[in-house]
Amino acid sequence: MNTNKIPTKVVGKHKKVLKESTNEYQSKCCNSSKCTCTSFLWKGVNVDLGSSDEGMYGETREKSLRNVFRIMSKYGMDENSILLDIGSGRGVPNIVASYQLGIFSSIGIELDEKAYCLSLSNVLYTLNDQIQKYTEYSMENNANNNKAKLNETQEKNARNCVNDNLEFNEIFLKEKIYKHKDNSATNFEEKLRRRIGFFRGDATSLDKMEPVSHIYSFDAAMPAWMVKKFVDLFNESTTSFCYVSYRKDLIESLGLRGIKLHGISTQMAGSGEGRMCWLYVKENWQDIKKKCDFLIKEKYFTEVILSINKLSNVKNLESIIQITCLDINKQKQLINDALSEWYNSRKSRKECIAERKLMNQRHKILKQLFIQEKQNKLNINQLTLKDVGIVVTKSDSKVRNNTTRIQKMKPSTPVSKSTSKILRHPNKNEDSSNISIDSVSVSKSEQKIQKCDEKVKEKKSLAHNDLQNTRKQNISKKTTIAK
Repeated sequence: MNTNKIPTKVVGKHKKVLKESTNEYQSKCCNSSKCTCTSFLWKGVNVDLGSSDEGMYGETREKSLRNVFRIMSKYGMDENSILLDIGSGRGVPNIVASYQLGIFSSIGIELDEKAYCLSLSNVLYTLNDQIQKYTEYSMENNANNNKAKLNETQEKNARNCVNDNLEFNEIFLKEKIYKHKDNSATNFEEKLRRRIGFFRGDATSLDKMEPVSHIYSFDAAMPAWMVKKFVDLFNESTTSFCYVSYRKDLIESLGLRGIKLHGISTQMAGSGEGRMCWLYVKENWQDIKKKCDFLIKEKYFTEVILSINKLSNVKNLESIIQITCLDINKQKQLINDALSEWYNSRKSRKECIAERKLMNQRHKILKQLFIQEKQNKLNINQLTLKDVGIVVTKSDSKVRNNTTRIQKMKPSTPVSKSTSKILRHPNKNEDSSNISIDSVSVSKSEQKIQKCDEKVKEKKSLAHNDLQNTRKQNISKKTTIAK
């Protein structure tokens, strides 16, 4: 019986497993409601929830977020996925998703400058945490590294001794015993990597959602015309297939092409307010998932990543994903430069006003497009005279005036057969094209109605006279009987 156990080390709620044969490191964040790896998000100055100047700002509790991401993992959210948070705030959902599921990249876009700087400081903490864990790992494996160095010297001596023996060289070079040192280091660094990035900007300025696969948005306070913009980008995207929103009418009202699968109850941090978020998925999401996985492997593992000097130059999603793939020290340098620039050289009031004017113009155009599209839908659903089968041949004003007079008729007045033929709907056997309303026919119908009214009055007067005569006769009969 082999009694050798795999050495483990428990740090907080992380479990590190080191296998002696392959030197493989495994690190997973626990799926409980809270975890020590993300506890820094609710400590210190960064916990300031009321930090936004751009309308309503709030955060969902960690327990609720983990439940949302657990359900999203059933629909393709894994190590080959890219998550986009629209209105990321100080980056809590992106950081929790990265630690919980180990996704390839977790990015967010935020309009408020203060919340954006808080998210950068949180990313700095995660980068320092990665460096610390990597140093701990290297210290624990110094003995293995020394053994690898001894094996390398033995390999050199063996090669010098058997240069003439070709058969031995062929067998010896096929073995990969002496390459485990570099592989173990790269595997550990890859598993430890948390690719998290944020950039400041207006989400309505985005032109596409590629290469994002999953979208999360706390859009409870966003106007409908703004959410409509994100829904249209989601529909047009070839890589996005999962959308989590706090609005349940994205399919009915805003035209999202997909299926509403889950309603997930969440709770707000601080106030404890309960809210429902809804998970939408495209019908062919499994095929899109395969395409998205292939694109990520081809694009971000084989292509050379371009160098970006400033975070302020980031204007699209692809560039921020490239930044998350950079070296950790390079990312730290970019973030520190961005924070120092924000702290030392603030924008002037004129620059802020000019930026706000551009954003307001873009929002105004989006509002007008949304209202126009909504009005077009109402016009399409509304029936016209042609749809009913009535064709107006002469002046519309006379016809409208005459028809309004007919509508104001008393319900007690009888309608002649000629007017009823004009006002009735066409039968199936009759051709709708032959039916027309003429102003002359309407005037004739009015004359006939007046004649009918006069006849009714005459009949009423005759009936009244008959009643009076019968009463007189009855009275005379009673008097004769009494005598």
